[in-house]
Amino acid sequence: MNLNRNLKPALFILFQGSGTNVKSWNEYTESKFLDKLKAQIPSAKFYTYQDKIHNIWHYHKSNIEKNDFPSDLDFGLDYVDIPTHITTYLMKDLEKKYGVGFQNRYNVYCIAWSAGAYLALFMAHNFGLGFVKRVFLMDPALFTPRNMQKRLNSMRNDKDGYLYPLHNSDYKKLLRRVIELKNDSDIYKVNNTNNILRSTFIQNNIPLRFSVPVTSFVNFQEPERGEWSEDFNNLTRLDEIRTLQSYNGRDMYEPFVLKNKSHFVFNKKKPASQIVNVIKARIV
Repeated sequence: MNLNRNLKPALFILFQGSGTNVKSWNEYTESKFLDKLKAQIPSAKFYTYQDKIHNIWHYHKSNIEKNDFPSDLDFGLDYVDIPTHITTYLMKDLEKKYGVGFQNRYNVYCIAWSAGAYLALFMAHNFGLGFVKRVFLMDPALFTPRNMQKRLNSMRNDKDGYLYPLHNSDYKKLLRRVIELKNDSDIYKVNNTNNILRSTFIQNNIPLRFSVPVTSFVNFQEPERGEWSEDFNNLTRLDEIRTLQSYNGRDMYEPFVLKNKSHFVFNKKKPASQIVNVIKARIV
């Protein structure tokens, strides 16, 4: 890490995983991950926000974390749409908090866990090195062609279904049903719809050759047991690493393989310390 005091401080934008709330970055971790990161990089700013599409879990009666999700479901399909979500909602909130032109005062980095990788990779691809300096992925959801097709097939075959063809009025009507009835089947249908929309967009809009350096922490579980699924397992993770390595040099794609740290790779103290040290060493 360059300690030249004339350089701009770092601003980290954190993208949460699917079905999670912002407490997943710190309060829910044994490592107190965000506190650890802040202690190691005290000059940096850390931006966390609650992606509203996950607020449906506030209405899931058996979810023990339901009260940690806001009740706000006042949004439509434009909010689910990744380009609009990033360029309109997220950027406006960042400008409100850090000021217009904040990117000229900070070196911006993305940290993303699981499906949050899709938002981070889109932001990096859309804005490039002039805005995002590096992306750090925590056991990211997979997006290379073979793996994404498996992911989409799995979601489309889900017994809870999804909305198709999709109209904003029908989508908002379903959100109102979630609020009024708190019906699990409605919640899962919204969740599947959101995941299919965002995954389909990423399938067609993120190139395999990165324009911004990406550091990825990938967990391999042995034996897999409960970690195994048709579209997200050791074999698909390995295929992802090999595919991205074939398109990117070491400077542009840097995978770190972790073993038996679970999908929640930054939860335990030891892997969290390793991750924090790698991040600290790679900020300018």
